[in-house]
Amino acid sequence: MANGESGAERQRESLEIAIRYAEFVYARLESRLQVQFGLVDGFDRKLATSIGFSGAVVGLFAAAIVIGASLANSTAFIGTGLSAAIAVTAALFSANLLVVIWAYGYFATWADAPGTAHATGREDLHAQDYLDLLAQSAESVRHAIASNSRPLRIKGRLTAISISLAGATGLSAAAATFIAVAA
Repeated sequence: MANGESGAERQRESLEIAIRYAEFVYARLESRLQVQFGLVDGFDRKLATSIGFSGAVVGLFAAAIVIGASLANSTAFIGTGLSAAIAVTAALFSANLLVVIWAYGYFATWADAPGTAHATGREDLHAQDYLDLLAQSAESVRHAIASNSRPLRIKGRLTAISISLAGATGLSAAAATFIAVAA
């Protein structure tokens, strides 16, 4: 009997170790998924800042043109160079707006960790069932991480493009100011 009990004891200990390991793996995977969601939030904040900056530049630029026209009682000061700078600034802002809309809209669905619906109503969950549930959940999270990787890279690239377009919009408005002053 002592051998039977020690065999059952070893099997229980082995199962407990397997469960702890599975919980560790699941926690690591879940934390990687949360890092992905944190990156998405960071990209979204940068996109909002980028389009906000571009919009502010365009708004100030338009206000300067209106004020200049009102002070001069004419729009004659808007020559070919300034007209071109206005067109470039508007095009850069429009391109940035399209990039931001694409970056937000393209990623409407993200793969997430499995819900708890499949685990509810199982009061008689045994250790092996729990281990199987952890393995299934870990595989679902692994799949979610893999599914999110490509869209996350694309969102990062679109964010970089948006920031570049915001900077170009600012430079274009600054160039237009020099053109207007020189005219």
